[in-house]
Amino acid sequence: MHFYLTPASVAIAALAGISSVGAVFFTDTVIGKSTTLVWGVKATDAPTEQKIFITLHKGDTWPATKQLWTNLPAQNGHLVTELDSTLVPGDNYWLRVVEIRDDSFDFARETSQQFALTLP
Repeated sequence: MHFYLTPASVAIAALAGISSVGAVFFTDTVIGKSTTLVWGVKATDAPTEQKIFITLHKGDTWPATKQLWTNLPAQNGHLVTELDSTLVPGDNYWLRVVEIRDDSFDFARETSQQFALTLP
């Protein structure tokens, strides 16, 4: 599987000091603050066709979803968003990118490393 980043995602990744292509991440992990959610873009992602959803969950099981972003165009590679102010600070948070496909309910595309959320 090959990934590439859009020009905007490359700039964001460079600013964040991230060198891993294809690993979903936030540029800032402060609860209640604006952040950019960045994910890998596959060369086969059509501009308007391939959709994804992304879950933020605590622990290593995605059913423990704490925040959800749905129906995102996969080719965009990033989304400016805000971490919900009701989230609890701490470690053991994960992001998971899932393709919305007709042939599979849960086609996981990529996951993040474990990370912590902090208060402002």
